[in-house]
Amino acid sequence: MISREGHQDLINQDNALRVGYDFSIGDAGDIRTSMGLSYTLSYDLITDAGVKIDGVGSRNNGNSVGHPLPEYKANFLLGWSRNRHAASAIVRHIAGYTDDTPQSALRGSFIDFAPETDPMTTVDLQYNYQMPELGFQSEGTVITLGIKNAANKRPPLVNTDSAFDPFIRDPRGRMF
Repeated sequence: MISREGHQDLINQDNALRVGYDFSIGDAGDIRTSMGLSYTLSYDLITDAGVKIDGVGSRNNGNSVGHPLPEYKANFLLGWSRNRHAASAIVRHIAGYTDDTPQSALRGSFIDFAPETDPMTTVDLQYNYQMPELGFQSEGTVITLGIKNAANKRPPLVNTDSAFDPFIRDPRGRMF
């Protein structure tokens, strides 16, 4: 961890990198920035038949032991706070990966063929207000309003009955 006039940190643990910087903008408040990246170097799987498979970047549906594993995921945060108010935006990115499920002509006629899933990027927004002490509640109670997946992005198509990968992506769209 490195500290200077603002606040910076750089942490690298288990193929994950997090970098952040906090600083003041005077009477307008404080800014917090952060970026986190995880990158998987290997995900070695041994099937029931004893075959070794590198599962990184694959849905791993063609074997009985692995789960879907994109090669990398990244999060970017921009936050602001001033007195009792705070707001943030988080950008979340998940890399695409290979769908190793045999492509079905029947499913393909409905969802199209998807041997590679597309990457997905979503934005979450949040506003917090810390309430002052009132007769029925103490100092520090926080009211939070937020939107997950603000742009209402749909998950990429995957060759399955539901047409999305429930292990990696959320199909619910925008949530308040």
